[in-house]
Amino acid sequence: MRRIAVIAALFLAPAAFALNNRSAVSVTGLDSNPCTTASPCRSFGAAIAATAADGEIIAMSSGGYGPFTIDKGITVSGIPGVHAAITTTGDGIYVNPAGAVNVIIRNLVMIGPPSTMGSSNGVRVDGHCHVHITGCVLRGFPGSGVQAFAGTVSVDHCTIVANSQGVGVGNFTPGVTTTIMTVTDSLIEGNDSGVSTGTDTKLTISHSTIALCSDGIDIAPQGTPANSSTVVVERSVISGMINSGIALFPANGNVATLYVSDTLFEQTSKPVTNQSGGTVYSFGNNEMANNLNPPDAMTPIASK
Repeated sequence: MRRIAVIAALFLAPAAFALNNRSAVSVTGLDSNPCTTASPCRSFGAAIAATAADGEIIAMSSGGYGPFTIDKGITVSGIPGVHAAITTTGDGIYVNPAGAVNVIIRNLVMIGPPSTMGSSNGVRVDGHCHVHITGCVLRGFPGSGVQAFAGTVSVDHCTIVANSQGVGVGNFTPGVTTTIMTVTDSLIEGNDSGVSTGTDTKLTISHSTIALCSDGIDIAPQGTPANSSTVVVERSVISGMINSGIALFPANGNVATLYVSDTLFEQTSKPVTNQSGGTVYSFGNNEMANNLNPPDAMTPIASK
């Protein structure tokens, strides 16, 4: 019996170490392939299963790829010049790995369903991990372009347009963890709501444009027990809002705090709305142009 067990282990050992450090997908690939650059798979899902933790998957050819789930630390990207699109009626990419791993999503195009029904998202993050989304286009989702319910998420050089909500930051475990997001050098345009934050969240927006939405940024912590949402906006443009550029709506004893610096508010019904007990700090270097109404009171604060 012992000899049989040893022989079985020898046969199983190569399979245990057969995962790729770098895998590939192509529209001409097959999911029965080993997912190497020489013999790529067709879908990201098959490539993820064939890739070791902290490995990389690259899309080698332009075309449509299906939605997929990320359950480990990994990099998923289209190579420069490739239009790697994910068209779906559900979430485009669902991110829920165990542990504080790093996930990188780069140079992909995510397109939502033709119907506005449902609540699917371009990228949805449920895991307590570090997610970096860069150089992506997210369009037409009835939920959010990017929705984070946990973890630390950065959105950089992305175009997020024509979704029900451009970016959403929520929290599955308020009072236990804080969901943190940073948006830099990105365009959030033509969404019903530009950005929305909930209980126990922190959001920083820098060098970005939020334009042509009903509301630019909603800061709306409403959890029980009460907690907080803090938003920092700097060196950005908030333009063409039907209602408010930034609105604070804390409820049930929650705390909403806004810091705003070197930001242009233009052609907006009201730059800042704060009628529910939030706190707004201004560094005194913001600009207002062609708005219908003045902003609610902002407390001056010196740079630290």
